[in-house]
Amino acid sequence: MPGEHIIVKHRYDAFYNTNLELLLNNVRGLGVVDTVIITGTLTNVCCESTARSAFMRDYKVVFVSDANGTFDEAAHQATLNNIRRFFGRVLTTQELITALNEGEEDKIPYVR
Repeated sequence: MPGEHIIVKHRYDAFYNTNLELLLNNVRGLGVVDTVIITGTLTNVCCESTARSAFMRDYKVVFVSDANGTFDEAAHQATLNNIRRFFGRVLTTQELITALNEGEEDKIPYVR
């Protein structure tokens, strides 16, 4: 879409060797973007790597359980458990949309 930023990643982690962090720090002003919402494929590889990296950079992590996918349900569930326990908040798409529509994005619980 016009005006959208595209990050071309070269490894599993979308932060590694890309300008993603620079973009997040400057798109609305330094420190304004504090939350990363993770969706995509493969849950247990690219998505989890990016979520962990976001957490290590002090971003709040929201991992959308039904908007991530992988080849194996056990691997998917293991990642959701890792995120839930250590790195952020796991929500369904509907839970996320509801929170955003109600203007409660600042009330989305996260690990800190």
